[in-house]
Amino acid sequence: MKHLVVFFLLLPYQCISQYLLEAYTVYSDSFREWSIIGESYDERNDGWYETEGSISLTFGNRNDWTSWQIELDDVNVECRLKWTNNPNLWVMHTPNDLISIRTVWKDDFRKWKITSSTHTISIKSRYANLSDEWVLESRSIGQWKMYTDSEGDPREWIIEDELDESVDMYHKLAMSFAVLIHSSPRI
Repeated sequence: MKHLVVFFLLLPYQCISQYLLEAYTVYSDSFREWSIIGESYDERNDGWYETEGSISLTFGNRNDWTSWQIELDDVNVECRLKWTNNPNLWVMHTPNDLISIRTVWKDDFRKWKITSSTHTISIKSRYANLSDEWVLESRSIGQWKMYTDSEGDPREWIIEDELDESVDMYHKLAMSFAVLIHSSPRI
């Protein structure tokens, strides 16, 4: 009788946790370019380190608000409107997936749904008449909140990111992108 013996080789697993902390405009009089600050934990080096990236208009010199470049650590993606004249649907092409960022109701920019093959995430403005504070609707993947550092001033945002590790940085950036772009004036 033949016995089948299977051996599993367990390679060291490098667990990297990533969180978003804040976002702020690069220039105080323009919302075309944002700095975004995150924090990552690298198990191999046994420590946390701060990461800085950007969200900026792809074609800033043309005043084209339909395409944005997002960079943070090893993330480098473009987020653009699916249709030029419809701000209700954005798409982000990641290396492994397509993330759509859409309003739940047409032309109601207070509630967004971020969908991909792995997640469906809903975020909403906490108050109907203000866009200073945003929260995650579903608590099954953790907690997330994004709010202005000073009420009424959309230039600086604090991000409380307590999402499960199953939510990757692409989804977190998509959530933050929806808030930043639709809670700020186009200047």
